[in-house]
Amino acid sequence: MKRLNCLYSISFIALLLFCISGFFISIPEHTVFAADTSALIEITGSANPPGFLPALLTVHVGESVTFLNVDPSSVSHTLTTTDNSFTSPSIAAGKEWTVVFKEVGSHEYP
Repeated sequence: MKRLNCLYSISFIALLLFCISGFFISIPEHTVFAADTSALIEITGSANPPGFLPALLTVHVGESVTFLNVDPSSVSHTLTTTDNSFTSPSIAAGKEWTVVFKEVGSHEYP
């Protein structure tokens, strides 16, 4: 029982540090994570700069990111990184697409 309490304490401290470290990862309060997804990025469209929420995200190799199209203009979006490391299919309004990052690197998508 003591070991379990210790693990809960460590988990709580880690969660608290994660929440405080908003400098590194900025995820809006209204973000809902899917069960098997590491992070969620909302596609808000060019009429809502910067067009993605959050605009900057850090994930680890093996983690996934889901892009959810919440653009109020109801248009589809296709994401292509500037280094061509990934390209999404057309993501219709209200739909999502998930990518798993298998290599270390920075991936910029306009």
